[in-house]
Amino acid sequence: MSNESHEFLGWSLANLEETIPYSVALVGDREPTLDEIRRGSGLESLALECLAQNAVRKNANDNRGA
Repeated sequence: MSNESHEFLGWSLANLEETIPYSVALVGDREPTLDEIRRGSGLESLALECLAQNAVRKNANDNRGA
């Protein structure tokens, strides 16, 4: 079992003694289907908007103590 766990994606990406989040178990290494690609492409603008909002919020928090 130990040998198989070392082939796990989370294990190979983690640093020594780093805690691997349980959610990493849901990450696969197969190619996405065409439906998944279409769905992801449809969500791209929402993802970019959320990232931009998060960046603004982070910058505001970073500048709060200045």
